[in-house]
Amino acid sequence: VAVQQNVSNDVLLALRNGGTGGSGGPVGTPIYVLHVDNTAASGGDGSVEHPLNFLPTSTGSNVDIVFVHSGNGTSTNMNHGIVMNDYQRLLGQGVPHVFTDTLGTFALPGYTPGQTIPSITNITPGGNAVTLASHNEVSGFNIAFNTPGQTNQGIAGSFITDFNINNVNITGAGNSTIVPPNGAAVQLINATGTGLITKSTFSNNKNADGVLVNNSFGGTLN
Repeated sequence: VAVQQNVSNDVLLALRNGGTGGSGGPVGTPIYVLHVDNTAASGGDGSVEHPLNFLPTSTGSNVDIVFVHSGNGTSTNMNHGIVMNDYQRLLGQGVPHVFTDTLGTFALPGYTPGQTIPSITNITPGGNAVTLASHNEVSGFNIAFNTPGQTNQGIAGSFITDFNINNVNITGAGNSTIVPPNGAAVQLINATGTGLITKSTFSNNKNADGVLVNNSFGGTLN
């Protein structure tokens, strides 16, 4: 197979199979993984040996997968949200994942049963923990907000196509001091294509919607 369990760098020995392989880069080019671990030393380059010790607010267009290690289980250094690129996947270590390359579908290295799901958030008023682009997957995270009077969304996307949200737990989204509801755990505005939300929980999101879908432009979301 193209990926070995003892892979020791951030470029997996696997080749993109179009959009299903990651970022939708040219078929046959390497799948690129950016590693994040909030217990790592500062100055990391995003490789598996030297992960970033913070969740970046954005990444280069060459990054197929942002792989967030369990770390210390808190949102320390993981609290300014991330804006995703088309076809990108944001994956937490506490859940098993697969990837597809030119040879087939395989288990993504890095999962061990019993690992803690990593935590991310956004402390910026009005900010999203994850801002979706098109054809994204978000899997394996706890997203919690704890600032009274501040409106935040867990995962949000506008004018996007296709999404896959799974194994995500969102608490405290919205704004506990505003009536009527303001904000949502998952907020999708004019999203089209195929959307999946599975194995996820949305709780204690006071004065907010759990999942808000508003297609005022008339597109179809399946």
